[in-house]
Amino acid sequence: MSNTLIWAGSASMLVCVLVALYTMMGLLSDIQKLQSDFDDEMFEFRAITKDTWQRMVIKHTHPRGLSSDSIESTPPTFKTLFGARPDAGYCPCPGRSYKA
Repeated sequence: MSNTLIWAGSASMLVCVLVALYTMMGLLSDIQKLQSDFDDEMFEFRAITKDTWQRMVIKHTHPRGLSSDSIESTPPTFKTLFGARPDAGYCPCPGRSYKA
């Protein structure tokens, strides 16, 4: 009787281990698929953000449009990106008086 009980217990433990291994393989497959999908979406996101940043820099350095000779001739500097514009005639703002 005890020999039969040991065999039944061993068989049930073997079934439990096999079910656990099958479940782990399914989870690992799902995680790998999720990682692959995430990498694909991040590649798309990087391409979109790079293109958007380039458009923003071009629009900021050439607000009235691109001239054919100035597209690649002058790379943007910190001053051209974030400094004051040399031609303030485009601003319809009223004049300001500054107190020094």
